[in-house]
Amino acid sequence: MLATLIKPNSGDAKINGHSIVSDSAQVRRTIGFLTSELRLEEVFTPDYLFDFFSSLHHIDPATRDRRKSNLFSRFGIDRFAQTRVADLSTGRKQVTSLVISIAHDPETIIFDEPTNGLDIVASKQVVDFLLEMRQQGKTIVLSTHMLDLVEKVCDEVGIILDGSMVAQGSCKELASGGSLESTFFRLYEQRSSTKQ
Repeated sequence: MLATLIKPNSGDAKINGHSIVSDSAQVRRTIGFLTSELRLEEVFTPDYLFDFFSSLHHIDPATRDRRKSNLFSRFGIDRFAQTRVADLSTGRKQVTSLVISIAHDPETIIFDEPTNGLDIVASKQVVDFLLEMRQQGKTIVLSTHMLDLVEKVCDEVGIILDGSMVAQGSCKELASGGSLESTFFRLYEQRSSTKQ
């Protein structure tokens, strides 16, 4: 819903002051969205896809090339920029998808499992990048089951069980001297026991 792919049954949300219901085109212009459901066309190369998605966002060629050079170098994509997506590993497809989703330098980044399929080195690159984006004042909405990633990156956390928000607050508040993982399992066990 936040990425405007589906409309809410009721209510609304605003991203950068724009309604996801009545101003969805403007929302899409200001967000970067990565989901595991995103499938890159396998006949194209990362280089071509970055240029294509940049053109959709009306990025001028000089800005596009500067941003592409920076991001491709940072994530090691320059080593396989001319390789067809069909021939890339799962991890290389994931970093390519991530970089393409932020080609237009969005104000808000919505990532679903951004480290999925990545090795430990690539995962650290993504985490470092997210931390840098946070320091630049960008809003990052992260959906993940990797609670250690949440503890590294997130200021505010919401824990959802069975489609309901069961806890919300800062990492420090929710971990309450322990870890988010221990909090999650405590909440999970409480919820399971009330269902019996």
